[in-house]
Amino acid sequence: MADEGIEVIDGGASWSSAGRNYTTVWQELSLDENSQATAGHELLHALALAHEMNRDDAFYFIKLNPSNRDEKWIENYEPLKKTDNFGFTYDFGSLMHYWAAIDKNGFYDMITMGRFYQRTIGQYEKPSFKDLAIINHIYCEDNCKGKKNECQNGGYLNPKQCNECLCPEGYGGAHCDQLEQNQNCVDLSGTPNNLEADWQIRKLKPRVRCLGAGMCSCHWRIKPKKGEKVIIKLNKPDDFKDVSDCPGICGTTHVEIKYRKDKRARGALICCANDILRQNIARNWIEAEEKDVDIIISGRLATTDEMGFELTYETDGAKLLPSCDCKNPNLLFDLKRSPGYMCEPPCKTESTCKTPIGGCAFGFLALNDKVQQNASGPLNVSCHKREGSAESFWYYWKQNDIEPVRVEEVHCVPCDREKDKGCKYKP
Repeated sequence: MADEGIEVIDGGASWSSAGRNYTTVWQELSLDENSQATAGHELLHALALAHEMNRDDAFYFIKLNPSNRDEKWIENYEPLKKTDNFGFTYDFGSLMHYWAAIDKNGFYDMITMGRFYQRTIGQYEKPSFKDLAIINHIYCEDNCKGKKNECQNGGYLNPKQCNECLCPEGYGGAHCDQLEQNQNCVDLSGTPNNLEADWQIRKLKPRVRCLGAGMCSCHWRIKPKKGEKVIIKLNKPDDFKDVSDCPGICGTTHVEIKYRKDKRARGALICCANDILRQNIARNWIEAEEKDVDIIISGRLATTDEMGFELTYETDGAKLLPSCDCKNPNLLFDLKRSPGYMCEPPCKTESTCKTPIGGCAFGFLALNDKVQQNASGPLNVSCHKREGSAESFWYYWKQNDIEPVRVEEVHCVPCDREKDKGCKYKP
């Protein structure tokens, strides 16, 4: 019998200290009858994992609603000054990430910088791949000491069998370099699972069905031509629920889109039809985080019903032509995504070629999911369309000689993260 460790008790609620308590030999972990996921959450605390939104880099990924919470609440949710993240990226789908509550005005108390991640935070099904990868890094990596790690895409050696790779969702094969095989799932459209993107606009419109009862998943990989960036546009699916029935957190039936470079973290989970906008299609675009980064798409079901979705895919690099057909830039700003801030474009026309946008009172301007340095005032954007395309979009050039940002959303953040590392929310 071990001389020390974790002792599970019934303390009337679920709780644990974050990391080892050196004042006692047997560290107490209290569990109630809530759920298996709660037990996993508290066990990860005992093994030294803090809440994901307390990471010192959380300002890059989430923002808090300062208008409807007291100072004590904000202190509990604010990023810590210094955390050891072990080289792992922020994971919206971590079991250690709290969900976002909605107040009486319909505002979230915690807002993801990338809007398609809003229904990803608060997952309570099981530990994410990244959660387990960190635990392996801390406690089990020495089991395979001296073994060459040939696992790709964030996979790691199985500490119980060091000649085997454990792969993040969406990847498989001996070295995690292949697309994960479909599990108990068939795509009735017959679309190939491995796709290549170039400057031409192509469509992915699968129709998936489970082969029997239980969970099933189908997977697709969109790979860009060398040196290019994949861009996808989501179209409104008929099979997802409308906003009146949408869950605050996506459940087991969803589409997951992994577009970040580090595939160890969960992708954006989409399960609500109204998150894909009909009127302002510019906000339905998702770009890979960098050039030469694959986008992995997974459709998951926990039912015998069918599920379908539709998107188009292409790469950047097409010639941009001036246009005056862009929508009113006011449509780029969503008040519910920036509660507590004022941010109104001065332009009032429906059709325009150039305009200043933004200007956040008591904050800084963000385009899409990235804050713009020193942008406490308006930024100038111009309207363009791709050669051969009828759709026009707003673009922002930070410098004339670099690739422009296609503006999908304008919102406000409390500070310039690059300039002010210690910025704080104020109630």
